[in-house]
Amino acid sequence: MANVQLGLVFVLIAYAVAGTSKQSNVFYVKEGEDVRLPCNLSENPVELFKVKWRFNDSIVLYHTAKTRDTNQRGKFAGNLNKGIGTMLLQAVQPSEEGNYVATLHAGEFSDTCKLFLHVNKADGMHQSNSTYSPSESIPSGNTGNGTNAHGSDGPDFLEPWNIFLGGLCLLLLVLLLLTVLLVVYHRKKESTKRMKEDKDKVMYMNTASSKYKDQCIYFN
Repeated sequence: MANVQLGLVFVLIAYAVAGTSKQSNVFYVKEGEDVRLPCNLSENPVELFKVKWRFNDSIVLYHTAKTRDTNQRGKFAGNLNKGIGTMLLQAVQPSEEGNYVATLHAGEFSDTCKLFLHVNKADGMHQSNSTYSPSESIPSGNTGNGTNAHGSDGPDFLEPWNIFLGGLCLLLLVLLLLTVLLVVYHRKKESTKRMKEDKDKVMYMNTASSKYKDQCIYFN
């Protein structure tokens, strides 16, 4: 029982962490505006030697310290020395909505970020050409220090609901932890009780055996 409860606790923790990460990896921009898509090394910042950004199956940015192609859709707006691989997209169009994947290389170490970009049309209407689902965005890198994430054009009405779900997850986590502690306490109590009963039985058997021996000696 305790193992099952602990498993549920770990599942809730993983769900809460994953849900929080996904929320920070969806970006919003209006048609014609610029947006920065961030991706930083999740480990201690080290110098990068290669940054690659993909949109669907196309490379939109390939940047190294030595080779710089200015005829690319994306512009490098990060810092190789600090492990920052941010990409700048200028005058974004609705056709550029979708999944973006960044790969950062630093020696033998590499990291990946998966982001989704929503593009709202200038007339205020939003028609998505993507089959994106929030569960499809699974980040592995660090997308901190970015801009336009959950901006004014994002679904702000979801924030109270997210706060409620976060509080509910924390409450369930506390209840599960208390349940695990109670189960462990009762098991320990039962184990102590059984040990005492076994000890009393052994003492009783020893006493009875001693009396039987004394009676045999008396009759002999």
